[in-house]
Amino acid sequence: MVGTHLLPPNLLKLFAPRAPLPYCKPLGRDPDVSIHKKHISCVSPLLDQLKLDAAATNDDGVNQESGTKDPLIERMPPETLTDSMQVQFERRQEDRVRRKEERVARQEKYDPKQDPNATGDPYRTLFISRLSYEATESDLKKEFDMYGPIEKLLIVKNKLTGKSRGYAFILFEREKDMKGEFPLFLSFTLNSTGTSFPQNTLYSHKDILILSLWNRILFSNHRPSHPFPCSCPSLFSPLV
Repeated sequence: MVGTHLLPPNLLKLFAPRAPLPYCKPLGRDPDVSIHKKHISCVSPLLDQLKLDAAATNDDGVNQESGTKDPLIERMPPETLTDSMQVQFERRQEDRVRRKEERVARQEKYDPKQDPNATGDPYRTLFISRLSYEATESDLKKEFDMYGPIEKLLIVKNKLTGKSRGYAFILFEREKDMKGEFPLFLSFTLNSTGTSFPQNTLYSHKDILILSLWNRILFSNHRPSHPFPCSCPSLFSPLV
């Protein structure tokens, strides 16, 4: 501190250094750590013994001299062979070629006219998209039965899990039920229900303007400010 020597003697005592610590002879070791020497042997005798045991043991793990089975053999996991990167690459290439050949073979054998799951006449079939996964066939029948008698109703499900895929097909008994109730279906579609129509089957030349307006609303960011009323909005997920 600058100017400490100018302080009076009674204050200089407060800044006097402390006395040095008493000298102690060093111990040379940590008293908490033991200094007993540990006998550490090499592993060469153990390696020689392992070689002798391996030579006297057959493939089943039984010692030929003593006739006993090594208990470690039963606890050891089976050997797993890992292929090189080149072998793995070749295997992936073979799998890719095999899947492509199977896909081509399925496409050649596919005949939609002979499909047993087909609903029937496309002019009487309504395709429902963006369907809620919780919706059932009874819910759809109750909602669409008012437009005409339904011949067949099918919700497409996953063959492995049995859960809904999110779309369905409705086959009406009469073709006029599809075309006659088109404005009602359109209002039902605009209210976030996702009802879709097979293109080139429901519309004639006079309906081109209606189809154009409908596609413009569905496939653009424009949304109607006042949506049409829907009797069952919980069955369908909203448009995104």
